[in-house]
Amino acid sequence: MTHGPSYGQQAAAKEAAFLRQRMTAASGRLRHESEISDRLKLISTVVLIGLCLYLGLTQFSPWNLPTTLRHLAAGGGCDIARAVKLAPAHRGQPGYWSYLDTARKGIACKL
Repeated sequence: MTHGPSYGQQAAAKEAAFLRQRMTAASGRLRHESEISDRLKLISTVVLIGLCLYLGLTQFSPWNLPTTLRHLAAGGGCDIARAVKLAPAHRGQPGYWSYLDTARKGIACKL
């Protein structure tokens, strides 16, 4: 006749439960640290892209930053070019995009 688990089995069961609890807690901490790491990677990627865009727009454009941004916006079409006050635009000026020069005479978005 058995009287239930022996003392050794009870101790082993308690030890197993304790280890499961510790593993669950450690797993939760690792998951939290991984989420923080993922957020930091995303933030640093966005900052790096923003910095590259800023440097690209300011270092490689012949115009100042506001004019460069208006020039880029004007690429969306003649209505937008007029809205940002860059139309009509002659070749070499901000707001000139060759595909908006329908007559191919060097003037984009001519009225």
